[in-house]
Amino acid sequence: MRFIQLTDPHFVPQGELLFELDPRARLAAAVRAINASHADCEFVIITGDLTHRGEHEAYESLAQVLLALERPPILLVGNHDRRAPFRQVFDDADCDENGFVQAMHSFSDATVVTLDTLDEGETDGFMCPQRLEFLAACLADAPA
Repeated sequence: MRFIQLTDPHFVPQGELLFELDPRARLAAAVRAINASHADCEFVIITGDLTHRGEHEAYESLAQVLLALERPPILLVGNHDRRAPFRQVFDDADCDENGFVQAMHSFSDATVVTLDTLDEGETDGFMCPQRLEFLAACLADAPA
């Protein structure tokens, strides 16, 4: 199984720069390269921080760039992200019964478990009892 992982795009609203760089232009270049050279990958996993400040407009800008991606994206939030604006824009993204952005994905050759460790307003990740239960259930249900 082949997949691509990108991390920390730190999107800001369209037209803004972050540390004199344009996250939108940088991810768009990566998407073009993936589409041109990696048609054999099954998915692209993008780990947070998806945005720099968690603004709705930043998620909208990210969504626009991802429209060009020819492989399905799996998105994970990071400590700079905010679930509510993320879910407003990516309403079909992974979400468990507790509202955490996490899931178990079964592919032909592997199972991928994505975990939401976001503790909004904090810089460290966090695994509460509900998230640990989710992980335990995934491990119990994963194919051998």
